[in-house]
Amino acid sequence: MVRAALLLLLLIASSAAAIAQGEKRIALLIGNQSYSTEIGRLANPHNDVALLERSLRGLGFEVLTVRDAGLAALHQAVNGYARRVHTAGTNAVAFFYYSGHGAADGGTNYVIPVDVKTTETGELWDQSLRLTEITRKLKAEAGNATHFVVFDACRNGLKLTRAGSRALVQSKGFVPVAQESGMLIAYATAEGELASDVGANAGPYAKVLAEEIVKPGVEAVVMFRAVQRRVRAAINQEPYLGFNAMGDVYLAGVSTEAPKPQVVTSPHVSDAERHWEKMKDSNSVGALEAFIRRYGDTFHGDLAKVRLEELKQQRTAITRPPTASPVPNALGTGGWSVLGCKHVSLSSDSDSIRLGRTSERFKSVRLHVSGNDLEMVDLRLVYSSNHEERIPIRQVIGSGQRTRPLDLSGQRPIESVSMVYRSVPNVRGSASVCVEGLQ
Repeated sequence: MVRAALLLLLLIASSAAAIAQGEKRIALLIGNQSYSTEIGRLANPHNDVALLERSLRGLGFEVLTVRDAGLAALHQAVNGYARRVHTAGTNAVAFFYYSGHGAADGGTNYVIPVDVKTTETGELWDQSLRLTEITRKLKAEAGNATHFVVFDACRNGLKLTRAGSRALVQSKGFVPVAQESGMLIAYATAEGELASDVGANAGPYAKVLAEEIVKPGVEAVVMFRAVQRRVRAAINQEPYLGFNAMGDVYLAGVSTEAPKPQVVTSPHVSDAERHWEKMKDSNSVGALEAFIRRYGDTFHGDLAKVRLEELKQQRTAITRPPTASPVPNALGTGGWSVLGCKHVSLSSDSDSIRLGRTSERFKSVRLHVSGNDLEMVDLRLVYSSNHEERIPIRQVIGSGQRTRPLDLSGQRPIESVSMVYRSVPNVRGSASVCVEGLQ
């Protein structure tokens, strides 16, 4: 009887294994980075798809990876992928990932092939692939499968212009799409926003996704939400996530053990993440360098390198302000003094500098920028009486340059300065802004 019971248990276990193995897993990864200089080359899409390929193969996916696809190759890859998923049957799990340039026009999202001929939007859309062409084809040809569709696009390096204009388009982000049942759609960044291409060996979204997707015992929607939180905490970029009715999918399997905190696949990631929470706002060069020596090959090590570079630029800007200036020589530096400086991140769009110069009165101010070019959009001064004055200004200030003198409405004691600014296209990182005053 005991032997019969054991045999029965073995048969049940074998049947369960056969069912699990019957779940076909198909993936298509596309990494477009070798765009023309006119469009804007990218650094990480090839690394992104290589990293995801390793993770997905370890989870039992059959993976096809395509690099630097033109429009015809994009269509061919998507059509072939849809056929493979259809053939895989009703229990199939399909994973599509695109890393490269993308943008939206009039509520329609596009992925941009590497063979586009122009940056003028009027012609660009005719040479690109609609995102809905991908999602609708998958739903129409393999509607019984479970689909994960990820677009790591809308990179800030895209040099997009309006037809008939040389002005660069600032808003290039994707817009939400209608959700399909059985399909999860994820963007690397929020509606209308741009995604970062910084990072060594892979982009920030791809690195976090590759780390989270291999954690056992985590349902897929929960996993993508964890990716959202980690990317937001790391680089202040808010990924988008949309889905309708879906069954529970455990891409790395259902864990039979009690959940353990921060299950990871490399020996340093959990330690790096925990220590980075304490280090991310550090102003210590030595501490950041020590962190990089220990965790330099991790995602958080890359973040530490960015933070270290920003800190060094900030200290250089404050202790040794550049002397280059477009201000007429008649003004020179006579009478002008530095009232305050601030290191600003180009991933943000506003900041303020507290001056506290309430015992002195100034009739003019000017801004001095170093470290990177910056487009100033708006400037507001708060005086010691809490009265505010808006100073009209809208110009690109090159690194090492100053604005023209901005006259105030009389001589005023200045409490603080608020700025609204933008990064210049193809410029990322940070800049230092100093406010100078003339009495």
